[in-house]
Amino acid sequence: MAKLGKILVPTDFSEVANRAVGYGVKLAETNHAKLILLTVIGDLPLTDEEMMMLRVSVNSVKEYNKKQIDAATAKLKKLIRPAVAQKLRVQFMVRDGKPYAEIIRAAQDTGADLIVISSHGRGRLAELLLGSTTDRVVQKAPCSVLVVREKQRGFKMP
Repeated sequence: MAKLGKILVPTDFSEVANRAVGYGVKLAETNHAKLILLTVIGDLPLTDEEMMMLRVSVNSVKEYNKKQIDAATAKLKKLIRPAVAQKLRVQFMVRDGKPYAEIIRAAQDTGADLIVISSHGRGRLAELLLGSTTDRVVQKAPCSVLVVREKQRGFKMP
């Protein structure tokens, strides 16, 4: 069995995503792996070029973007207890864009060996109409993917 060196865990801070973080932490501890926690925030407003065309203050938008990223990073850091963070090598990552694309890109950029992602268990019709971030990640990921389901039975983390 291959040893896991880097484990990527994307989160939207929902309850089931927090459960996926728990799985990621346990897997990282067991494998002495680096844990990479990722959150993707919605597209940040306006590029530098767009701001110049619209005559929007570049500094004010950059400051807004920085605040959004700092807030998301602080939220990520709260997911890991300090004692656990000291034992593990933890990297906190915030990206903006389409969640599935940024998760895949982060896995490629970091050389992740495993993605641990939650599934919210939407109905089949909603998935057909809206698509599913988890489905897209599973289909296009450059590494293996462990899907943590919202409703589980018969399996408990140690």
